[in-house]
Amino acid sequence: MAVNFHEPQRQSKIGVLVLFLDTLYKILRGFAPLLLVVFINGGKISMFLLFMGLVGTLLIVSCVAYLRYTNFTFHIDPNTDEFIVYDGILSKTKTVVQLQKIQQVNITQNLIQRIIRVYGVQVDTAGSDKHESEIKAISHELALELKAKLLDAHKVGTASSTTEVDEQNSEIKSSTFLKINLISLFKVGITSNYIKSVGLILTFFFSVWGKLHEIGKEEWLEDKISEQDWRVNSIAYSILFGFLVLFTVVFLMNVVRTVIRYFNYTMTEQKGSLLISFGLINTKNTILRPSRVQFVTFSQNYFQKKLDVLELKIKQAVTDEKNHHKDRIEVPGCNQQEKQAILKLIYGKQPEQGLLLKSNWRRLVFALFLTIVIPLCILIPIVINSPELQVSEVYGVIMGYVLLMATYQFFAYKTYRFFVGENYIMRQTGAWDIANDILETDKIQAITTSQLFWHKSLNIGSVTLHTAAGNISFYLANFETLKHYVNGWLYQVESQDHNWM
Repeated sequence: MAVNFHEPQRQSKIGVLVLFLDTLYKILRGFAPLLLVVFINGGKISMFLLFMGLVGTLLIVSCVAYLRYTNFTFHIDPNTDEFIVYDGILSKTKTVVQLQKIQQVNITQNLIQRIIRVYGVQVDTAGSDKHESEIKAISHELALELKAKLLDAHKVGTASSTTEVDEQNSEIKSSTFLKINLISLFKVGITSNYIKSVGLILTFFFSVWGKLHEIGKEEWLEDKISEQDWRVNSIAYSILFGFLVLFTVVFLMNVVRTVIRYFNYTMTEQKGSLLISFGLINTKNTILRPSRVQFVTFSQNYFQKKLDVLELKIKQAVTDEKNHHKDRIEVPGCNQQEKQAILKLIYGKQPEQGLLLKSNWRRLVFALFLTIVIPLCILIPIVINSPELQVSEVYGVIMGYVLLMATYQFFAYKTYRFFVGENYIMRQTGAWDIANDILETDKIQAITTSQLFWHKSLNIGSVTLHTAAGNISFYLANFETLKHYVNGWLYQVESQDHNWM
């Protein structure tokens, strides 16, 4: 049964429960460190106060959820071709999205929505670092029909992103050419994202520490740490043991997070577009059009190369490069053959490498100066003026840092490459995770070249390519060669009538 989206529509009535749990989850997540402190001091807090606080919180959340439901409507204005959403409790908000500016529409389903049997719809454009509008609870059929209506504005084939809808729309031919299994996800989980996981652990630790400090209870955490039997007086042994514990936690976290997030990852080709579906607890279905792709990045480290897996990221237009996650589509655990199939679908052929440009050795010297010389100039005086530190062990740690950083910078310099051609530009970076960026020259929006005055006699300089998905820079290459290609790229930018959106 067709739905008239020209009239204001509400979410499903059971969506009140979704909004209730969503609001409660946000409150619990925001106060997680504080709740941990309350739990630690649970014996000193009145049970009556805890009960009254819980009841009051549930009442407030219930009122907020009901008002969020009643004040939320959405419809499509046929006269202006705009998708309009009304939202808000005390401060009412009207969000207007032009249909032709919609970049993608995602159909999502988290654990709560799956239990209640409703779906969410996210509408994205290239003009924001967050979702322009998000519907929390509608039926599957309504979500699919709304997605089709919104994407029909682009005059492209629209269909479901899920297997169920593909069966319902049998007249639309599609083929699944990529399905990532659990073994591939496990390989990716054990070989990637260590820095991100360490950051999450440290962020949570310092959040708890900050809350304890606010109530004057930081001594409790210090006492718990000092009571542990593994803690020894040797700084070197403490660092080594702490590193092993952190590595184990990060290892398990990576595997679990990768499997849960990308479970049953499926990529289907349909009418020249990519239909992507993945997720165990939070499922997501989205459509990707090759014309919207700004550039592609694939990365692989030593262990991933031996296991024949790599990570591929497809980047679309963003406003803020620092908040680009919603416009980046990740493909974890694909092999070389699958990578080539994806690149062929996006570009119509395999991108060819152009002329190889290498960076001048002065870039390595400058990197060593920033990461070794400056930190040592700051750290060594502190160590000398701190008699309580065991100088021999501290210097051992410093020497280890110097050796590790020098090795990292050397390999980062050796792999730093720039391939320039008439149609494609490729950049290779990284020391351990070797990343390769592929950019079509007709996706360039602007170009910036720079040359310091003491580099003129050496004929070296830098270039930055500006795109709708961020910038790609290369430093200290042959400047005459760069200018030759830059002139050609600028001519393409100014002369072609190419719609990168």
